[in-house]
Amino acid sequence: MQLQSSSSNSDYERLKQFSKWIANIGDEEIQGQTIGCENITIPKENLLKCSRDPIATIVESAYTSYSNIFYDPTYLEKKAILAPILDVVDSINEYMTSLNTYEGNTYFIFDGACKSDSNVDLLADVYTPEFLNGIKCSGVPNHELRLKVLLSE
Repeated sequence: MQLQSSSSNSDYERLKQFSKWIANIGDEEIQGQTIGCENITIPKENLLKCSRDPIATIVESAYTSYSNIFYDPTYLEKKAILAPILDVVDSINEYMTSLNTYEGNTYFIFDGACKSDSNVDLLADVYTPEFLNGIKCSGVPNHELRLKVLLSE
C-alpha cells in the first residue's frame, strides 16, 4: 500500500527494499537464524534515532507535521502506528491527544458488576470498581476515554 502512494522514485525504491526485507522475515529467508531462536539484524536506516522521549520520536516519525495539521482528519486517516502492547498504545494516544490544544471531555464507563446474576453480593466483592476500572485488554473499552474536537481552520 505504501509503494502505491509513494511520490518519488527514491521513496519507491526505499519502500520496495523495506517491503522485501519484511516479507523475507515472514518467509524465514533472513540469514543468521538458528533453530528456536531468531537473531535478526535490523538495518540502521530502519531504526529511529531517539534522543529524548521514545513516544515523541515514534509520533514525529509517523506524523511529521502532526502538530501543525492535526485538525485535518484526512492526514490522520492515511497513517497508523502499531504497538506491541496496550500500554504503549495508551501512551501514544495520550501523547498525541496532548498535542491538540483544544478543550476536551473525559468520559467514564459504568463501574459495577451486572446485577442480573443471583450472586450479586459475591460478584460485588470479587469485581470491585477498582478492579473493573483497571482492566485493559483488546475489545474492552478503557475506563476513561478522553476526546478532543478537531476543528478545521
